[in-house]
Amino acid sequence: MVAAAPGGGDWFHQHFGVGSDLLRLLVLCGPSGWAAQTGGAAPGEEVITGNEDMELGGRSIPYREEDPHIRAEYEEALAAAGVESRVEDDLYR
Repeated sequence: MVAAAPGGGDWFHQHFGVGSDLLRLLVLCGPSGWAAQTGGAAPGEEVITGNEDMELGGRSIPYREEDPHIRAEYEEALAAAGVESRVEDDLYR
């Protein structure tokens, strides 16, 4: 089990797969249901979640805003595993 930002910590995390197969993640976020996921917003009410890009008010860093060191380190790990990156260069522009 991996706990990223336990207790609602104010920091970022990322997931990297270096195998030749697709990476599958299972996210368990505590209590389920609309109120738990949206902080009590009513159905139909606009909700910005952490999955939105930062420029939209969320907490996800788009590839174009990512520290170039992260991409370089990931591509080195891919090369060491004999796998090519499938992330298109256009996503970094």
